[in-house]
Amino acid sequence: MKTRLLFAMATSLVLSGCRPGLDGPVVKVDDSNFNQVVLEADKPVLVDFHATWCAPCVELAPIVHGVAKDYYGRAVVAQLNVDAAPRIAQRYAIEAVPTLIAFRSGEEVLRIEGLVGKSELIRMLSKAD
Repeated sequence: MKTRLLFAMATSLVLSGCRPGLDGPVVKVDDSNFNQVVLEADKPVLVDFHATWCAPCVELAPIVHGVAKDYYGRAVVAQLNVDAAPRIAQRYAIEAVPTLIAFRSGEEVLRIEGLVGKSELIRMLSKAD
């Protein structure tokens, strides 16, 4: 019984796009859900604009996931693959990856390009709060 329940939970997470142990509370955004998740959020939002081929993006991912876990329920932490959602990347003039943008009430508050540490991500969320 316990095994079936764990299998059902894991299957549900995988089908929803969440990879257990990696994604945690990070929300994957794209053209279909960006407005709802980011622009209509009632909490501060931090969006990591990244690409799978970008080495600094790969290095930044665990830091983003850590902040998402620490701020779960208090802020939204999202990741957007610029290759999968080029219109949104263009709308926000993303010229380099990783680029991190903090939003408050649907408005950009702060933007940083490049690999940064956890303290910088926390500072961004604080500014958006």
